[in-house]
Amino acid sequence: GRAQALRKSMKTFFEEQNIGNNAIEIDCISFEDNVEEVVGSANVIVTCTNTKTPLFNWDWVQPGCHINGVGSYLSDSEEVCSKFIKERCSTIVDTIEALNVGDLREISDQSIDGSFEGLLGDVLSGESAL
Repeated sequence: GRAQALRKSMKTFFEEQNIGNNAIEIDCISFEDNVEEVVGSANVIVTCTNTKTPLFNWDWVQPGCHINGVGSYLSDSEEVCSKFIKERCSTIVDTIEALNVGDLREISDQSIDGSFEGLLGDVLSGESAL
């Protein structure tokens, strides 16, 4: 269905761009997939939803996995588990205001646990180091 078409389209795009010498494997989770297996083997997870509950059990995520969570812009959004972010993530945001909503609401720019690393612009410009 739709997931298969998206997989094929993304694979074609990466092959045409010669990204990663065609060694990149793209998976889009669909209802037919074993979600725990896909999430547990992922090196990168990208989420973009407006869900109010975490998308899956975030304990399945392997250490070192890179996560782009871009959908939690409302106060009650939580596609990535807030507890997971606070306990297991180094967090970089595009604006300080992003820390007041969604799945980032439990961390702050004054975080004593070290989970907040800084603003994306500062990291990209070299003003802030990871």
